[in-house]
Amino acid sequence: GSRLLQAGAYETSAGASFIPLPNEVYWSPVIGANDVGDLERQPINFRVSCDHPINGLSDPCLGVNYAFGERAYTALVATQETGEGAFSRHTESMAIGSIRHQAIVMAEDEYGRPAVYFLSHRGPYRVGAVGLQYVGEDIEDLWSTVNLSANIVAHGIYYADLHQIWWWVARN
Repeated sequence: GSRLLQAGAYETSAGASFIPLPNEVYWSPVIGANDVGDLERQPINFRVSCDHPINGLSDPCLGVNYAFGERAYTALVATQETGEGAFSRHTESMAIGSIRHQAIVMAEDEYGRPAVYFLSHRGPYRVGAVGLQYVGEDIEDLWSTVNLSANIVAHGIYYADLHQIWWWVARN
């Protein structure tokens, strides 16, 4: 949409009236709602709490943004509201999440539909038109060598011309 989504808490405070929390997603007002500085103001009630700390957000996929934790993810579904209730929260999993935000990649599935791909502690997954799917059967031997305790475990990109997602991973 025409708003800025933010998540987690890098800072401990953004002022006396707004304290960011590691499990919350925040959003700005819709551009043009105030005619001035919409992306620079953060109403304290434009937020939703997730059931897990957040380490990454996806791009919108079929009208849904996903807030990922290390071993959980939540669907943030846009509503018709423009302010405080602009997103509803639906916890999708408390077992599978993304190992870090750089491992979340927006791409397409085999039918050309939008999908969010991510690396979990168990390997690669995607979420899209048919829900959550494990997509790592053919690389399980390689995934067993990934160093999940490395400082930088993984990052990825979508190579659209080849219909491929390329992830760089730290290995043991």
